[in-house]
Amino acid sequence: MDTLIYLDSIEGLADYERFSVERDSAVPFWVVVGWKRKEGTKLAEFITCRHALLFRALCESTAAFRQIATDARKGRGALCVA
Repeated sequence: MDTLIYLDSIEGLADYERFSVERDSAVPFWVVVGWKRKEGTKLAEFITCRHALLFRALCESTAAFRQIATDARKGRGALCVA
């Protein structure tokens, strides 16, 4: 198996402040970690760094879009979809 994703749903991605890719020293995996305050949560493991970086970018863009949509629903901003 070359990929393990621990993320249950995309709803929780907006809760994370940032995402990082780290090397797991115990096994030859690249780990994507989501950070809330100073606490990290392992979201996925990949064999290749490239796939980990792509997943991190997906998490970042999904979290940003969900935050914009949430703010728009709460009247804190405008959501424009062309």
